[in-house]
Amino acid sequence: MKNDKGFSLVEIIVVLAMLVILSSIIIINTDTTGKRALNSCVNSINNNLSDTKVSTLSGRDIELKLFMSDGNVILNKGRDDNLGKFDVTLHYEDIDGENLGSEELNSAGITITFKSNTGEYNEVKSGKYLSKIVVSKGSIAETIICQRLTGKNYIQE
Repeated sequence: MKNDKGFSLVEIIVVLAMLVILSSIIIINTDTTGKRALNSCVNSINNNLSDTKVSTLSGRDIELKLFMSDGNVILNKGRDDNLGKFDVTLHYEDIDGENLGSEELNSAGITITFKSNTGEYNEVKSGKYLSKIVVSKGSIAETIICQRLTGKNYIQE
C-alpha cells in the first residue's frame, strides 16, 4: 500500500524553483518601471528648460518654476505638472563657475529664467546660478547639466 501523506522532495523543489523565477521577474519589472518613471521626470524637466529658453529668445517672458508639494516634484510653466515622487537636489555655482554647494528642492522651489538677448541662465538666487539638477529615487539617479553662459542643458550620460 502506498503512503500518500504530503509532498515528495522533487515536488517541493519544483515549486520553490517556480517561486524563485516568478519573484525575480517581478523584481526586474518593478526596477525598470521605477527607472522609466525617473527618466520621464528628468526628460520633462530637461525639455521644459529648453522650451523656456527658446520662448525667452523669441521675445516671450516665460519662467519655469520647480518645487515640491506633498513629496511630489511639481513643474510649472503656466500650469502645474506633477512629475511624481522623487528626490531633487539643486547644485549652484557663482558667476565665475565656483561651486556654491547644493540643497534639496523644497516647497519654496526655484524659478528659472533666461536672458532674452543671450539665452544664458539668470540667477536663481542672489549670486547663485543653477549648475545641475539631480533627480533620484532610491539608488537610481539622473543628472541634468545646466551651462550658465550658453543656457544649454543636457542629461548627463
